[in-house]
This record gives sequence, structure tokens and C-alpha cells, in this order.
Amino acid sequence: MSEPGAEWEPLEPWKHPNLLEVRLLNDRLSRKSVLINLLTLPLAATAAVATVSRASADAKSPQSAVQYQDKPKGDAKCSGCKFFQPGKDANAKGQCQVVAGDISPDGWCVVYSKKS
Repeated sequence: MSEPGAEWEPLEPWKHPNLLEVRLLNDRLSRKSVLINLLTLPLAATAAVATVSRASADAKSPQSAVQYQDKPKGDAKCSGCKFFQPGKDANAKGQCQVVAGDISPDGWCVVYSKKS
């Protein structure tokens, strides 16, 4: 501690490197920059998730990857699956929400899930 009555001298940053580091840190982390970053981060994360979700929703599995076949497996067939979208008539090929390509209503694959 200094003696009573001693004059106060301002700190010189070049003599106190830690003080200079604190000053630089404070300059980079203003309240405004912190708030902007806090508001921007969730928006960027939401946009990234939406992009990934859309890409995975548009991608369908190839028929070979799900062991698709044009004939039923027992009583299980595509026309009774919740993912099947029928064609123009009962015998026409349709589409699947999960499997790529034309799908026979009498077909089957490992993704089969009985309609409820």
C-alpha cells in the first residue's frame, strides 16, 4: 500500500502485460457483440437442422438396400404397408415413401410396416 498523501500514478499498459490482455479481451467482448452472437447462433443452428432434415427426407433407399422383391412375403405385401402410395388402379405400380422407384402392390421389403 502507498503512504497517505502519495500521488496516484496512472497504470501504463506496456508495464503491465496482464492489464493489456484484459483490455484487449474487453474490446472484443462488448455487450453488443455478445448479444448479437447469442441471437445469431440459434438461428444458424435452426437453418442447419432444417437443411439436413430436408435432404434426408428427399433421399429414398434404393430397392436393393431394403431387399425389395416383386412378390409378397406371406401375407405381407406393399399394398398393406403404411408407406405405400398406390398407383392409378389396384394393379398399377405405385410409390413408396421410403423406397425409390416403382413399387408393385404385391411387392415386399424389410421396411414393411402393416397399416393400422
